[in-house]
Amino acid sequence: MTYLLYGSADDCNSALGAVMISGDCVLKSNCTYGSIYAEQEDGGTVCSLTTFGKLNEVSGQDYGYMVFYFDTPENANASFSRIAWDGDAKLTAPDEFQMHANTYGNRVSVPYVTGLINISIKD
Repeated sequence: MTYLLYGSADDCNSALGAVMISGDCVLKSNCTYGSIYAEQEDGGTVCSLTTFGKLNEVSGQDYGYMVFYFDTPENANASFSRIAWDGDAKLTAPDEFQMHANTYGNRVSVPYVTGLINISIKD
């Protein structure tokens, strides 16, 4: 599951109309609490979420791999320096980084994320 956390219900509602998903996932929201989230369907292999709006934080749980794509290498590096995670994390290109879970149930959190344009979740 991947969460996009916004600073207000208004920011969340504005982003909700623009967020795009593809692959084996379902988009859900609870903008009362400022969150939009994508859940990978049972038996699914890939879920991709294109983000919009001012994000406060991106987090995920119960993932195999999460790949974060950014608009610039500078934003990828700045966000990578702030992550907290269980598992392995590495920069895989100048404008992206990847998280790999060592065990099921791992969590990742990227506070004050800047320039994030896409997240892919893979099992």
